[in-house]
Amino acid sequence: MNIKEIGMLLRDKVLVKCRINKFKISFYLCHFKKKGAKSSKLLKLQRKRKIS
Repeated sequence: MNIKEIGMLLRDKVLVKCRINKFKISFYLCHFKKKGAKSSKLLKLQRKRKIS
C-alpha cells in the first residue's frame, strides 16, 4: 500500500466517525427536546461553563 491509499483509508475512517457523531448528536437533541425545557436549560448552562 502506498501513502495515497493509506491517506484515503484514514480519511474514510474519519468521515465514518463524523457521520456516526452527527447521528448521535441529532439523536441526543431529539431526545432532549422530548424531555422538555429543563434539560435544554441545563445544556445551555453547561455550554456557558465550557466557554468561560
